[in-house]
Amino acid sequence: MAMSKRDTKILYFMVIILLGYAIWTLGINPVWSDYQSLSDDLQKETEKYSQNQKTLAEARTIEEGYKRVEAQFPKDDPDRDPGQVFNEEVVNLVKDTMGSGVDSSYKPPDRSDIKGASGYEFLNLPLTVRGTLPKIATLIKAFDQKGYLIQSAAINRNSDLNKDDITAVLQLGRIVKVEDEPDIGRPGMIHLNRGGSKK
Repeated sequence: MAMSKRDTKILYFMVIILLGYAIWTLGINPVWSDYQSLSDDLQKETEKYSQNQKTLAEARTIEEGYKRVEAQFPKDDPDRDPGQVFNEEVVNLVKDTMGSGVDSSYKPPDRSDIKGASGYEFLNLPLTVRGTLPKIATLIKAFDQKGYLIQSAAINRNSDLNKDDITAVLQLGRIVKVEDEPDIGRPGMIHLNRGGSKK
């Protein structure tokens, strides 16, 4: 029995649909899926590369900053304890700025590691200074010019309003380079009274 033109067209149409489905399922779809997967992987790797480049740029900036800090470290006696050097520098700066008879007290600096910066540590030195407001302001400016980080500052006025003296309680910070050496102990507490003597 011969097929009518209508049946022939339907048959051709069904064959074309089946062929198209087979080509899509066995050929185009897997290739397209692989392409999409590779495209997503490429985008992720591109973003990761960009992030790594940004991290490297920041690392270079941080490293340059630490090198600048290291360049400020005293060169004449590199074997000395950085905490002791910091302590003495602060004592001398206070004397030079406010006079040898200044009433001040110091404690040994606390040490703490800096995350992600091996070979460096942060020193935090508590300091109490008594004097006039202009001298205290000059001292704080000197600390800033020296490159010390002023972690905190509290200024209290004497309860006797007839006196000009005020008390400044400061926390000074400094980043220093450290070497892997045996623990040589912390420097002792330094106290500077009105006679200018150290204890």
